Amino acid sequence: MRAEGTSEGTIATLKAFAAKVGKTVVVTTDSAGFAVNRVLAPYLFEAIRLFEQGVPADDLEKGITKFGMPMGPLALLDEVGLDTCAKVIHQMNTAFGARLAPPALLASLEKLKLLGKKGGKGFYLYDQSGKRLGYNPDVLALQPKTLSPRKVEEIQDRLVLAMVNEAALTLAEGIVADPADLDVAMILGTGFAPFRGGVLRYADQVGVGTVLQKLEALEQVAGANYAPAALIRRLAAEGKCFHS
Repeated sequence: MRAEGTSEGTIATLKAFAAKVGKTVVVTTDSAGFAVNRVLAPYLFEAIRLFEQGVPADDLEKGITKFGMPMGPLALLDEVGLDTCAKVIHQMNTAFGARLAPPALLASLEKLKLLGKKGGKGFYLYDQSGKRLGYNPDVLALQPKTLSPRKVEEIQDRLVLAMVNEAALTLAEGIVADPADLDVAMILGTGFAPFRGGVLRYADQVGVGTVLQKLEALEQVAGANYAPAALIRRLAAEGKCFHS
């Protein structure tokens, strides 16, 4: 993380050291969430919103693993820790305002004092070895009695495009200098489907114009978190991609 007074020499020294110990370096500015948490937070945020709206847990999990993620968003929330995720979402809300206002379900999860995998209970239940035993009935009980199944494509768009949009904002704000760096950070830092090349490479494959149309539609039905980033609008208007 580059601070206001960090010199280029310091950055070069740190990158060289990291390379010697076998680490991949992505330089960011000092901003809320940096790069990985900044882009991942809306994905987790929208997964919680869909769950509280009655989308079956299996629909969420299978929709995202079919996209190529190593695990579904609910399993990821448990892996990270529900207390940690709640803290990150609250921080993102403070930094970026109402579009990332914590979902109502988050308060219910906090009242249950669920920690996720490390505490043996989260969206899933776990045995002493950390193996998932099935969904937690206490959390399933927080959903509406009448569930609202969604198509795989809808779930994938709702969750993945939240990351695409946030990645565009992150790039435009100069948090990360290069789209390739952001893609590497998301693949290595979150397990984003490697064969898709990263969040922004995926947007290029879909077509930035198509991404824009989908975000505009999602904004109408799912709120301000999908208001298309100005960078996406500009690239679509110019017929360009994130990657040259």
